[in-house]
Amino acid sequence: MLLLSLLRLSLCGNQVAAAHNLMENTRKTVEGRAKLGIEAFAQALLGIPKILAENSGYDAQETIIKLQVTAVTHLPCSH
Repeated sequence: MLLLSLLRLSLCGNQVAAAHNLMENTRKTVEGRAKLGIEAFAQALLGIPKILAENSGYDAQETIIKLQVTAVTHLPCSH
């Protein structure tokens, strides 16, 4: 089960990071309460990849940074 989770993280993690980056960019263009909601949603998107990284013995922050850096260069998840 853990191996399957890691495989999905590697395949879909870039898509999650790309969605987070899009939300962060959108947040910069919005004012008021919507800005806080977008920020909370953007952070929530990274919750599962962080948990999977931690449970797998990886540094969560390092993993998220790598996902965000490579999000633009990888193809979207197909499943």
